Amino acid sequence: MKALLKSTIITILMAVACTTISCKESDEIKTGDSEPFKKETSNYGVYSGAQSIIELETNKSQIVYNDQYSSITIQSNDQSKFVYAYLGKHTNYRDAGDKFSINIRSKGLAQLPTYKTTEVELLKKEGDKMWLWSAEIAIGLIVKIND
Repeated sequence: MKALLKSTIITILMAVACTTISCKESDEIKTGDSEPFKKETSNYGVYSGAQSIIELETNKSQIVYNDQYSSITIQSNDQSKFVYAYLGKHTNYRDAGDKFSINIRSKGLAQLPTYKTTEVELLKKEGDKMWLWSAEIAIGLIVKIND
């Protein structure tokens, strides 16, 4: 009886420890660090920190911005890779620190979900660009402001 109780307690403690450790690791993965993205990037695209996942590159990719739907698409010239982001209405009236949801679709980019609705924070605006950060999936987007 004593051995069974001791075994049960050890099992419960190990389960709690494993859950705590795995949750902590996943939180770290999700939040990421937006500072390198905010400070070191300037080209339209999608980034993991300051590392490009896909960005606008001369002779390699294209960008399409749809004012009517407040959406942006960046795709490789051969269209094997793309990211589409639906920003929602009135994005040009937002201020730094504002949070709102966007829809992301992608193809051929292992770092991005194929479809995800995620909350982003507007980190800054400069000229016709907005820097958006999703802590949930630890990516940043530089997109055109809806004029």
